[in-house]
Amino acid sequence: MHIYRVTRMKHARTLDGAGSRINGGRWNHVATACIYASMSRALAVLEFAVNVSIDEIPQDLAIVTFDIPDNGHKIFTVDQLPHGWNSADAFEITRNFGTPFLEKAEHLMMRMPSVIIPEEYNLLINPAHPDMKKVTIDNITRFSFDARLKK
Repeated sequence: MHIYRVTRMKHARTLDGAGSRINGGRWNHVATACIYASMSRALAVLEFAVNVSIDEIPQDLAIVTFDIPDNGHKIFTVDQLPHGWNSADAFEITRNFGTPFLEKAEHLMMRMPSVIIPEEYNLLINPAHPDMKKVTIDNITRFSFDARLKK
């Protein structure tokens, strides 16, 4: 299965989740590694766009295509997520939900509905899982962000 991530070119080959371990993310607390990806390129771009201001968009972006095993992921539906998971300020709620899952490392990935489009899915890849060795980078393509998305 192919999944996608928008990141800076200098981080495109990184598979250790260091960025989210250092900074935290929507679904993980600081000190817990995670790689955020999406089921489509378009959703990956939208997810990137909502998390950065127009003045902070780097010029050295890439879309990374990962090849991941078709199994080994836990799928969560909207009904299985904690109340308020999709509000703009839900970071404690979602981090408290996702971090224990990542720490247990029972599954290679969590498949989560997107806040932007709940019928679409993001993936949280767990670099601590033994099957991480099966995750490969299939392609890295330079990506120029269209600033019209942020006007």
